[in-house]
Amino acid sequence: MKFIITLLIPVFYFCSLVAAKSHNNEVFKESLHLTDTINAEPKGGYANFYQKWYSYARYTNEAKKNRITGRVHVKFIVNENGTLSDFEIRKSLGYGLDEITIEAIKKCGKWNAKKIDGKLAKEEMVMPFAFKLR
Repeated sequence: MKFIITLLIPVFYFCSLVAAKSHNNEVFKESLHLTDTINAEPKGGYANFYQKWYSYARYTNEAKKNRITGRVHVKFIVNENGTLSDFEIRKSLGYGLDEITIEAIKKCGKWNAKKIDGKLAKEEMVMPFAFKLR
């Protein structure tokens, strides 16, 4: 009898562990909610967007004279309707290049808005824009 009880204790212990793990997995699956998210992007893609931006962005005379190169980082909001707003310079080059950057971005057109579970949403973007002298 002692022998049977000694054998059954580990079996019951193992069964209780398996049951607890199974219960925890069910709770985890129920608490996990995955969302289907598509981030905002320029209509025509990023390569097309930057190509348009480079066609609109021009060096100021002062920036050319001072041989200014580098990147302007711009934060902006892509609204639900694809328009851009709330522009803010995060990294400046000065010499009028910050203003040129924002004006060129505005000329590039609408974006495809962010979608969360099929619903349109605003998205904050921060993007670099490079100025190089040739």
